[in-house]
Amino acid sequence: MLPFNLRKTIVQSFVLSKLYYHDVIYHTLPDYLQKRLQIIQKAVAGFVVGRYASLDDVLSLNWLPIQEQLHLLVHKALYSPFWPRYLCLKVYNPPRNLRSTSGTQVEIPLIIQDDAAALFNKLPANLRNTVDHNVFSREVKHLLLVKAKIIIIFFD
Repeated sequence: MLPFNLRKTIVQSFVLSKLYYHDVIYHTLPDYLQKRLQIIQKAVAGFVVGRYASLDDVLSLNWLPIQEQLHLLVHKALYSPFWPRYLCLKVYNPPRNLRSTSGTQVEIPLIIQDDAAALFNKLPANLRNTVDHNVFSREVKHLLLVKAKIIIIFFD
């Protein structure tokens, strides 16, 4: 009975904010537990669109899947002045210049482990060097949405 925009706002405020806020913890979960979180995201997408929702519906709402949300977390840990100091990441400067080190690389810390650093290091160099979080978020979200749509088309 609620309008589409109101349903989407309610879900983003009450459910997705909790899912995305705790993504610093979620990235170390096993795949089967991350899939359960993805089921929650698909369920609330179903509420918004008014029918059973697939991952394609999640992407059409411009929401990143749970696993891809980690890219934004790594950028915040590198560049945000409001990020907790004990969770900050350091930029890795290799001792010699290599072709593979054309952009910013992240040191692999103990607390976030190598998952986040490996994901960040796989991004294109122009995205890794972006300091502005709003620009980074927009560009990475677009890149990940395109990649997720390609995967869905490939497996369907």
